[in-house]
Amino acid sequence: MYRIGFARRWPCIALAAAALGACDHSSVPLPQRKTTPSSELRSEAPAAPSTRDGRSVPAIPPDTATGKAIDAAPSAPARHAALSAADRAFVASAAGASLYELEGGRLAATKGVSPAVRAFGTMLATQHQVANAELQSLANSHGVALPPRVPDEQRSKLERLSALSGSEFDRAFVQTVGVEDHQAAIEQFATAARDAENPQLREWIQKTLPALQHHLQEAKELVATR
Repeated sequence: MYRIGFARRWPCIALAAAALGACDHSSVPLPQRKTTPSSELRSEAPAAPSTRDGRSVPAIPPDTATGKAIDAAPSAPARHAALSAADRAFVASAAGASLYELEGGRLAATKGVSPAVRAFGTMLATQHQVANAELQSLANSHGVALPPRVPDEQRSKLERLSALSGSEFDRAFVQTVGVEDHQAAIEQFATAARDAENPQLREWIQKTLPALQHHLQEAKELVATR
């Protein structure tokens, strides 16, 4: 019975096997893969930024505060600590006194009778002009405005001296500008050299003070020879 049943099913099995054998995977057409020519790949790739053409280089992001390119933004100016009220008062006073010494020196250089007095006046004018320029630079860096002219009290002294002539002018100039005014300036500078808070100002005072002391010594020698 089993043999008969198997014999009846055999043709079906054989046909199925033949059908499977005919289904060769190599004969089944696969979907074609699209290939892109290398020239097209090169044309589609994004171009790298060029360093030769400035228009192709990405722009530097602007500064959020100014809207300008960061590398083009101006650098911040150098800042200095503000001077104290006492330092500012000294700077203004020293500037006015130095202008007075400068104008007085010029007056003696042209009006003096003695060659020694004229030479003394020239020295005062030259050295105080240098001191004034240094003080002006220091004041500018700290936002301090200096007097533009000789203060009124000291200008009155110059006007009185201008009214004199000859040996009388020489004696009055040396005693007033050379001795008395320099003694007052030295006392003021010595106090400021100790009390000034700003280091730059203290440095200028310590540099200028010896010159004032030298001027006083020269004036005393002139008085002794009169």
